[in-house]
Amino acid sequence: MSFKKEETDKLLHKLNIELKLEEEEKEGKHLLRIILQKWLPAGEVLFQMITLHLPSPATAQKYRMEMLYEGLHDDEAAVAIKNCDPEGPLMMYISKMVPTSDKGRFYAFGRVFSGKVQTGQKVRIMGPNYVPGKKDDLYEKSIQRTVLMMGRNTEAIEDVPSGNICGLVGGDQVLFKTGGFRHSLQKAASQQCVAVPHGLSNSRRACIYGPDVHSGIGNALGGRLVEKGYDKAYMLLGQFLVLKKDPELFQNWLHKTCKADSKRQKECADCLAEYVRLHL
Repeated sequence: MSFKKEETDKLLHKLNIELKLEEEEKEGKHLLRIILQKWLPAGEVLFQMITLHLPSPATAQKYRMEMLYEGLHDDEAAVAIKNCDPEGPLMMYISKMVPTSDKGRFYAFGRVFSGKVQTGQKVRIMGPNYVPGKKDDLYEKSIQRTVLMMGRNTEAIEDVPSGNICGLVGGDQVLFKTGGFRHSLQKAASQQCVAVPHGLSNSRRACIYGPDVHSGIGNALGGRLVEKGYDKAYMLLGQFLVLKKDPELFQNWLHKTCKADSKRQKECADCLAEYVRLHL
């Protein structure tokens, strides 16, 4: 470009780009960089691409729910995620911990998939090693502060509904990198769900578990079994024994009885087989 000054001037005129006097003195790559910055400012271009091509949370979660959620896809939690429902159970995934101005303190930064997270709310925090049905890596804390994070600046806000990202103060004492928050009201404990990381070291993805489950039986699936008369765990064990401890037969029976998917069938069959092996 330094050897084609006239052509450069014509190009600038066509692109309607005006250079300052000191910028006109630049040559080669330095001049090219200045022209491109004025013609296609990276910030504006990226922002426009994001708004035009990336779907909103309300749209994306309709088809992403099945990839994110590991519970039953027709339970209350799944429906809330799919609809990005701010009135549904709180489900939030914490993707990273961001240092604050206070030494040794961090914001828990993440996205709210459903429900609403707010200052003072008591939540259950589930770390990366949490297993549904167990109490390892499971904590109960109150959210000290909810903040909107804008670059280096933060602004305290009262609450954040589903579809948004925010920072939380109060979870850094138990979370080190990733985890999940859920509502902890006792009256809703059986219905609330939580977003937690799963298999991050291998697949680098975030999954969402449904309500605390045992042996692959969650609330929705358990309700169907109760309707069929199987309201006790030993009744399932009895059915497993009646079918001669055959995992395939038991999984087929579970599917016919309560429409359990293949994952739930296997989890339940494996758990019962392990129990029989250890105790019978």
